[in-house]
Amino acid sequence: MALPAFAAGVSMSAAAISVELGNSTTAMLDFNGAAASFSGITSTEETEGFGAAAIEMREFYGLTFSAGSGTYGTRNAHVIKYLTDAGAPQAWSSNQMIQAAENSSTNMSANTSFSARTETYHVDDYIDNDLTNADIIYVATSGTSVFNGDTAAVDSGGTGVKFYFDDTADDIMSVNSSGVVANVRSIVPSNLSLGAQSIGTDNVVVRATGNTQVTRTIRFYKDGSSVGTSVADGGGGSAFAGGGLDNTSQTEDFTFTGLDSSTQYTFKVRGENAVANGADSSNLVVTTAAPATAWSNVPADFNLHIPDGDPSANENATSAEKSITLANGSGNTTIQCQQPSAGDNATSRLQVRGGTSSGTYGSYANSITLSAASTYYFQFQLQENANDNNFGPEDRTITITNNSVSNTDLQVNVKIINR
Repeated sequence: MALPAFAAGVSMSAAAISVELGNSTTAMLDFNGAAASFSGITSTEETEGFGAAAIEMREFYGLTFSAGSGTYGTRNAHVIKYLTDAGAPQAWSSNQMIQAAENSSTNMSANTSFSARTETYHVDDYIDNDLTNADIIYVATSGTSVFNGDTAAVDSGGTGVKFYFDDTADDIMSVNSSGVVANVRSIVPSNLSLGAQSIGTDNVVVRATGNTQVTRTIRFYKDGSSVGTSVADGGGGSAFAGGGLDNTSQTEDFTFTGLDSSTQYTFKVRGENAVANGADSSNLVVTTAAPATAWSNVPADFNLHIPDGDPSANENATSAEKSITLANGSGNTTIQCQQPSAGDNATSRLQVRGGTSSGTYGSYANSITLSAASTYYFQFQLQENANDNNFGPEDRTITITNNSVSNTDLQVNVKIINR
């Protein structure tokens, strides 16, 4: 149940706080440890200017203890690691969280030389042998002396917050001058998500998104095999922002190349550092695009004339066989002839017949439809269809279409002159 709410005439004893924490009314109460067990007391200024770390009785009013699995009043030993530079203690800055997680000085510049520093402190931890924000790090198993996290030096840059490595909890955390823990996170890189940005015929661009505070490397996989990595700026690279306290949501794009068209691939990603790997992302299944429909080997323009016709007879002029090549087609193909400006179906017209093998054609028509093939063969015929029907010369456009992709390069010059 909750402690009594603050109001005039309402009193609260230390015994009540002890009972709320799950202890007897006669158990010895450690006020610092008790305050750390309630959310907000050690992190919020409520003492009229004495600072968040100062504790007074009225801060406990109205609070409810949500118990962790740790044993209240028992301080567990925690091995705390950081650095020594020229004999002086050196913590990691808020831009060096990768190095803190790795307990390393990689990509850091020392005044002289770095060496490892390992010390044992004691925490009345909310969860045994783990760390929770607002835990307090004590110098000994009893007493009020705390680990002063502000005494260590730190490189320039960042927010001034100083980070340490807890080898017992496998966490990193910042610690202030009152020994209060904040910004706790695992040394294991956070899980990343993966999405497709663009899909081509032979490449796919993906985007990894997530928390990169302790991620030195992002590794990209295709069909279960690693094919590329990106390294964070905080880890000596320049690909993505990583290693900073504010790097809680970052992105990194990667291009998979050399892929086959119309083929399904499975991609995934994970974050890594020198001491731990994050979990693999969910699989991203992508099918590459089909190649574009394209025409080639278009016939050269040519003339189709009736230059010396009999004015009393209907005459025709027929072209030699022509052909065109289609790549990555889909479905049927149409070939359509633009008609002579002086003609209609009752008089002069330009028609085509064609097929999917040489010499095998259907009937002549203004427009024909042919089944799927990679090469088409066709002939054109200029038909007079009326006596003494002179016109031209003029270019007529032949439109060849498959899968909504049209080629209009072929021009047939038509003319009829009767003697």
